Amino acid sequence: MKNDSVKLWSICLLTLAFLSSCDKKVDNPVSRYGDALIGAHQSAKQTAETAGLASIQEGIRLYFASNGRYPGSLSELEDLMGAPIDSGRYEYDPQTGTVRAKNN
Repeated sequence: MKNDSVKLWSICLLTLAFLSSCDKKVDNPVSRYGDALIGAHQSAKQTAETAGLASIQEGIRLYFASNGRYPGSLSELEDLMGAPIDSGRYEYDPQTGTVRAKNN
């Protein structure tokens, strides 16, 4: 009986030692795929925001070249751009024609 108890404790200690030495993070293909999708989505979103800002800056330059002044607001660019502009996402100075994305 004492021998069985020692064997049981030995097995428990070895199991505990094994479990504590295991890496906590398991390589999960589904998790890796999800992480890759999230990363791709964030990268695409950042690229779209950068492209949108560059497009608005170019629209401001074209507007100035055509009218000899900067647009009074970003909404004046909408006809030239052919699309609505979410002016709440940008900070625009009509005196200098500078525009930048707001930090949200």
